[in-house]
Amino acid sequence: MTTNIQKWGNSQGLRIPKILLDTLNWTEGQPIEIVLKEDEIVLKSAKAKKKSIQELFADYQGDYQPSEMDWGEPEGKEVW
Repeated sequence: MTTNIQKWGNSQGLRIPKILLDTLNWTEGQPIEIVLKEDEIVLKSAKAKKKSIQELFADYQGDYQPSEMDWGEPEGKEVW
């Protein structure tokens, strides 16, 4: 299957045939990773890896102690 590079605003783009998108289960707005390998461009579905709470705080060096904060008395029509 071949396609042509086409002008798209100030850029250039490629149209991906629907049959290919359907085969890959890709939809409009889906993030796609673009990788350059030597003289080829490879398109991959960009899958965000969800990090565990342990991974998110792996480099944390502090000693967290939860505490309440006093925001003062109401000054307007806040409901406490």
